[in-house]
Amino acid sequence: MDRFTRQTKRIALLTYLSGSRPPGATRRTELLTVFWPESSPSRGRNVLRQTLHAIRRELGPEVILGNGSEDLRINHDHLTCDASFFEGAISEGRAETALSWYEGDFGNGFDLPDCPAFGDWVDLRRQALREMAANAARDLAHQAEGMSKSEEALYWWRRALLHRPFDEAIIRRIGSLLAWEGNQCEAMAEMNSFTERMIAHLGVEPSAHTLARMNAISRGQMANINRWVGDRRQPWVRRSERHRKRSADHRVI
Repeated sequence: MDRFTRQTKRIALLTYLSGSRPPGATRRTELLTVFWPESSPSRGRNVLRQTLHAIRRELGPEVILGNGSEDLRINHDHLTCDASFFEGAISEGRAETALSWYEGDFGNGFDLPDCPAFGDWVDLRRQALREMAANAARDLAHQAEGMSKSEEALYWWRRALLHRPFDEAIIRRIGSLLAWEGNQCEAMAEMNSFTERMIAHLGVEPSAHTLARMNAISRGQMANINRWVGDRRQPWVRRSERHRKRSADHRVI
C-alpha cells in the first residue's frame, strides 16, 4: 500500500469515527468490514493496529480512545469536526449558527475505490447533512417572511435551493418574492435557470404548478400569489368584497 493511500485511509478512518451515527464507540469488526473488506480477519486487525498507531503518533495518543479491546471512539476534546458542530447547533435549534458551520458537502471529492462501504456511508451522511441544511435555511426563510423581511427571506430561500437544487416549492417562493418586490425580470431569470437545470440534469421540465407560476409572474398576474408564506389575505391587492374570499381560498404557495 503506497504512502498516499495509507494517509487517505487514515483520514477516512478518522472521518468515519467522528461522524458515525448514533455517536459513540465503533466496533473494530465494523471498521474491518468498511476499510479492509478483502483482508482476512487477522491481517485486517494487524493493518488496523498499524493505522491507529500511526494516527496516534501524529495526532497524540488520546485522539482515539478504546473501550475495552473492541470498541473505539474519537476523543472530541482532542479532535473536532465541523459536521458535529453543525448537527449540535441544529439539535439546539440554532439554525443560523448551524449553517455557518456548513461550508460544503460532507466528504466531497473523498474517494476510496477499494472501500465501497465507506463510499456508501459518505453518500448517506452527505445527503442527511444536506437535508438538515436545507431545512434549516427554509426555517430561517419562513421566520424572515413572518417579519416581512423580503431581502432576508430571499437570502435564506436561495441558501435552501443550494442544498435542494431541484426543489420546485423553493424556486416558486424565490420567484414570487422577487416579483412582489418589483423584480419581475430577475424572478423570471432565476426560474428559467432552474428550468434549464432540471432539463439538463433530470431530463424533465418543472411541474405544471411551477410553469403556471412562471406564466403568472411573466404576465404580472400576482393577485392569486401569496406575498408571504401563510398569507390568507392580501389587503394591498384591490378586489371586490364579493370575490375576496374565493380568491383567498385558491391562493397557493
